[in-house]
Amino acid sequence: MLDYFRLPRDLWDLYPNTFSGGERLRLNLAHTMVKKPRLMLLDEPTASLDPKTKILVKDMLIKLKKKGTSMIGIFHDLEFMDGVCDQVFNITKGEMQ
Repeated sequence: MLDYFRLPRDLWDLYPNTFSGGERLRLNLAHTMVKKPRLMLLDEPTASLDPKTKILVKDMLIKLKKKGTSMIGIFHDLEFMDGVCDQVFNITKGEMQ
């Protein structure tokens, strides 16, 4: 899973506090994916990722969804949400639209 999310092998034995923000995010996603959770809470899961890694994350989320994982997420990247979300709630100025 670390290979899948393109984490360099030289980081695998280091403490995560030495990772960049994007590397930490990829590590957290890899850790979560290995567990195949029943529920995932996502807060901007692609915030600091490059376009290629975003595709990897989206593909993995779709696979988990097909296997029964439920997800609740906050997304600002509307393009990323396409194909991932079954139901969308838009919150503007503190009110649900």
